[in-house]
Amino acid sequence: MERAVSLLVKWLAEPDFTELRRAFFEWLSRVFLPVHFPGVDFSKIDELSEVKNMLAVLNERFGTTPQEIADKLQAIEDPIRLKNLHRKAIQIPSIQDFSELLK
Repeated sequence: MERAVSLLVKWLAEPDFTELRRAFFEWLSRVFLPVHFPGVDFSKIDELSEVKNMLAVLNERFGTTPQEIADKLQAIEDPIRLKNLHRKAIQIPSIQDFSELLK
């Protein structure tokens, strides 16, 4: 299964496959994983993925992201706030300005 998921991740990385990637994620997190790993909470997967992607954007734009910012991002549980911060990370002029959004 790990190999299949790895191949799908590579194949679905193209922007044209955003909806298909989302649908696959939904199926994986709501159907496949709970059936094969009953009792395990998979609700944080999407949020963690959002944080990982946001940190990658910040690192690409501003170099290494300060640990304080990474810690604050990882503590956010609201998926809507994370998505909004991710959008801002792409456009914000400085890491200091981004840090201000986390206060």
